[in-house]
Amino acid sequence: MIQKDYLMRLIQMAFDAINQIINKIDKGDIDDARALIKDTYTLLGKKNIFFHTQEVEDIVNFFKEKEESYIDKIQMLTKLLFEESRIENDQRKKKELLQKTKSLLEHYNNSSNKKCY
Repeated sequence: MIQKDYLMRLIQMAFDAINQIINKIDKGDIDDARALIKDTYTLLGKKNIFFHTQEVEDIVNFFKEKEESYIDKIQMLTKLLFEESRIENDQRKKKELLQKTKSLLEHYNNSSNKKCY
């Protein structure tokens, strides 16, 4: 019960952070958005470099090993990667972020009874 409460609180914190990121991006506060994005990755259990460099299968396995309800973390990561892609200036990195977002979204949609578009 305590673990489930902790997970729910963690999920809520991450979604709150993603909403703050979206607001900062929409207001043009890109530097603060970048800093918040970097911090938010740690709520998912690793630094941003892990999520940027690992294959989708490895990320999914990382979440599966840690949590029974790993699918919520995949949804959060998908949103976080997408928001990061919105402010990425390097077109190669932007494309990589979007490709990873797409792959994670496909995994989410195939593994969840909820659909995320």
